Amino acid sequence: MTRKKSDEVMAPRKKNGQFVKKSEAIRRIQARELISKINFKKAKKLDQKVKINVNNTGRRIVDTALLGKSMWCRGCEIPLSFSNVEKETQRGLASIFNIRCSKCSSIIEVASSETVQSGSGSTLFAVICKAASGCIDSGIGHEQLKVMLSAMNLPIIHHNTIKRAEAHIGPAFEEAAKASCIKAIAEERNLTLAAQRKYSKRIANATSNVDSNPTQSISDLRK
Repeated sequence: MTRKKSDEVMAPRKKNGQFVKKSEAIRRIQARELISKINFKKAKKLDQKVKINVNNTGRRIVDTALLGKSMWCRGCEIPLSFSNVEKETQRGLASIFNIRCSKCSSIIEVASSETVQSGSGSTLFAVICKAASGCIDSGIGHEQLKVMLSAMNLPIIHHNTIKRAEAHIGPAFEEAAKASCIKAIAEERNLTLAAQRKYSKRIANATSNVDSNPTQSISDLRK
């Protein structure tokens, strides 16, 4: 004997074990269907957003150790995915990614580089300071750096940003140059003193030989 559809609808029970009324059972089923439709629409919209926003072109320089710590949703304790990037804010060679958690749909900001505090109180990204340091070491300017970054399909750094980074690392370069000069002067002094001691010793030996052999001149002993 087959069960009627009304019997299947009345299958749900209350907490005390009694069957719920037919109208209540239908209401619960409709509520579940509505929630399913809403969740499907949200997932579809999220998927569309992801498809739109992950089409960022070009390359990026990232700190892998920093990403390893940052690519996590603290609430869900699950890793984040770059396929869920909804927005990217570029700061020269650095980027701030807005990534949506696939479980709780929260937006988490993930930076591609660590930051440092400049003397003026502004914040600089470490990767930009490294680029400024490379420019100083190699002797190239901002225009040459732009050409190199463009050829590598990397984001371009603004001229003012490079200048701020150079101003930040400038004192460190001056201290390093000063220490290097002091070290070079000390080494030159030690070499000069060593050469003088060696020469004085040769003169003393030559004088001693002349005293023991008057017929031999000092000029002969120096040869």
